[in-house]
Amino acid sequence: MAIELAGKVNGHIHLVHAYKLVQRAGSFIGIEEMMRQDAEKDMQALLEKYRETQLLGIQMGSSVVKGETKSVISQLTDDLDIDLVVMGTQGSSGLKEVFIGSVTNNVINKTRIPVLAIPALCDYKPIERITLAIDGKGVEDVKIYRPLLEIAAIYESSLSIIHVAESEAESKKPQQELLELVAGLKPNVHSIVSDDISEAITEFVAGDKSDLLCLVKRERGFINSLFHVSQTKRSVFYTEVPLLVLRES
Repeated sequence: MAIELAGKVNGHIHLVHAYKLVQRAGSFIGIEEMMRQDAEKDMQALLEKYRETQLLGIQMGSSVVKGETKSVISQLTDDLDIDLVVMGTQGSSGLKEVFIGSVTNNVINKTRIPVLAIPALCDYKPIERITLAIDGKGVEDVKIYRPLLEIAAIYESSLSIIHVAESEAESKKPQQELLELVAGLKPNVHSIVSDDISEAITEFVAGDKSDLLCLVKRERGFINSLFHVSQTKRSVFYTEVPLLVLRES
């Protein structure tokens, strides 16, 4: 997915691997150096695997950094002026559980730029249909949806906007500024009443045969609850299609 997007926008790719040594009593001296060497060896193998990508004109850099993944990625996105983080997800059940205290969720909560999360075992295919799930509060600046518009333009995607409310009284239309911004895509707008936000979004995406789901991560709002582990329900949210998470600053 990263290669495809970079090729279409004349972008660069920077591969990142963060490693961390868990200190334990009696650890062998030098094990950290071994971890670093192994990580760098793996990175070189990955660069060689995609060497033909670089021959196509896509510049590909790399970093092997000691530290917490979320902090390393957050710092590098600032230092290298990164526009989009693309990473895989590997929850406890591999395919279904995406945000169960996972590294991906930690990165989403830490970084301020869009994150494109690709579920494990998800085969790449062109993004022909996109679903944008929103709450009824709107956003302060609809420009945060620009990455979604850019991806839609690249693939000439169709767009469905769904608003999930827990009751008919809370059901609202998308904010006018958003509708004006995406007017060129001629979106289909749906309002869904359900007390299970996760299930409602998942069922719509499956029924619509969407190739990409987009959510806005904000400080408050019911969709924000999808990014936190429930103490009573472990499978908080799952998706079998790529997920684009936009951050409201």
